[in-house]
Amino acid sequence: MKYINPRTRIKQPSRLKRHLKLWKLYISIAIIAGVIGYIVLLGTMQFAKQIFRITAEAPTHKVYAKEVEKPKPTPTEREQIDAYIVEVFGDDADKAFKVLSCENNAHNPLAVNTAGNVPAGSRDIGVFQINEHWQRTQGKFLFNWKINVEIAHQLFEENGKSFKLWTCGRKFNI
Repeated sequence: MKYINPRTRIKQPSRLKRHLKLWKLYISIAIIAGVIGYIVLLGTMQFAKQIFRITAEAPTHKVYAKEVEKPKPTPTEREQIDAYIVEVFGDDADKAFKVLSCENNAHNPLAVNTAGNVPAGSRDIGVFQINEHWQRTQGKFLFNWKINVEIAHQLFEENGKSFKLWTCGRKFNI
């Protein structure tokens, strides 16, 4: 224990009282803050209960399959190509599809064939296998399926609505 000077002994209680007053003030503030925090927490909980009760009591809406709108699938590239062939060739589209069944059954716009071409090394390109040498066009344009279909239609029209320029057109006599 610390030795207390008799002269300072009188001052000690006042210091102690001062510290006690400060501690009482700190404790009071802490209690008040705790009570306020508890009230806020309790109010939040009550608010949460009220919200939960409202949502729990809310009527549920059952969704049946017929009510759900299914997103329409986007057409595949082949479906787009087929639709464009019908649009461009019109009534002669069935002939175009018959030629395609032999030339490029997959309707692949990136198809390239060099077998049996004259001059050797020239390429048949795209959906309708149009020869880049004889049509005097660059392959990059023939890979575009819309351009390819339109060139095929133009050749079809220029040859009396006939596909005689295509091997398969001669084979089917169309």
